[in-house]
Amino acid sequence: MLQENMLIWRDKQQQEWLRIGRQEGKLEGKQQGAASILTQLLRRRFGDVPEHVIERVAGAELPLLEAWTARILDAATLDEVFIS
Repeated sequence: MLQENMLIWRDKQQQEWLRIGRQEGKLEGKQQGAASILTQLLRRRFGDVPEHVIERVAGAELPLLEAWTARILDAATLDEVFIS
């Protein structure tokens, strides 16, 4: 009985770890996709993009990437995209 309970608990833990891993993977994929799109849009709108900007975009979290992407249409300069 105890051994069965331990096996059930272990299986539930493994399922939970898999679920968490999938969630993290999805979020990371969304972040990478948003960063890629933003970088493409920045290049299309402003031409050459400095490496430090590309690195900043690559390291940003999804909500910030979404805010920056929304600003591209109204920004007259690259710096205006990143104004807080």
